[in-house]
Amino acid sequence: MSIEPIITLTTDFGLNDEYVAVLKGVILTLAPRTRIIDITHNLPPRDIHAASRILERSCPFFPENTIHLAIVDPGVGGKRKILSVWSGSFLFIGPDNGILTPFLLSEDLKAIHKISNNALFLKKVSKSFHGRDIMAPVAAHLAMGIPPCDLGPALKREECVLLDMSRPHIEKNTLTGKIISTDRFGNLCTNISRTIFRQFTSKKQFIITVGSLTLNSVSNTYEEHDHGQPLAIFDSHDMLEIAASGGDGAEKFSLSPGSVITITISDYS
Repeated sequence: MSIEPIITLTTDFGLNDEYVAVLKGVILTLAPRTRIIDITHNLPPRDIHAASRILERSCPFFPENTIHLAIVDPGVGGKRKILSVWSGSFLFIGPDNGILTPFLLSEDLKAIHKISNNALFLKKVSKSFHGRDIMAPVAAHLAMGIPPCDLGPALKREECVLLDMSRPHIEKNTLTGKIISTDRFGNLCTNISRTIFRQFTSKKQFIITVGSLTLNSVSNTYEEHDHGQPLAIFDSHDMLEIAASGGDGAEKFSLSPGSVITITISDYS
């Protein structure tokens, strides 16, 4: 039995307009046996960083050879390129605006191609909906088995736009990071991984400071604290998170993406 191809969709289109349905219609017209999976369409408009992060967190849980189509494209119709990125076991299609940065930087990067073979596009290409007219049909053709090399010329990583991926840094006794996103529950995700945190603290006493909050422990579960109380916890992706037990931490503590978080160890010498 042949395996049905899978295409995922990650966009900032929302669900009030026809855009998402049109993408699916184009794909199913060209590749009718494709399974289409929505990752999200509720990204903040034009938020390339959020799209990149959501896609990076989601794609490892899909089967090999899944095609990931990512469309947050404020430069649509302009000079920006459209890319096909073969990284690890997956193919990614998206504008060259940094949205595919995690996969371009991956050690498993295999190939990058500029999508320029207009024989694969819809007959009429608009200036404002390349997702419909270029990216969706190209994803469908990939699902039908054409090789990425047929999409257009190969590129080097250095020829592509890369986002500034903020990393935590250490200076003497302080590890400094920042809040990078807030989920729908008001939990605040940071760019500090469990691995970095453990290596830095190394069983030493520490104080976590973010905004007006100070915490001196990392919890295992939300229910360890009374309702509304602040806590630090490692989320399902092993990233340090600040939360309010049973509540909206972002609202309660007046924190948002970009807020600085520090971890200070007390016995540095």
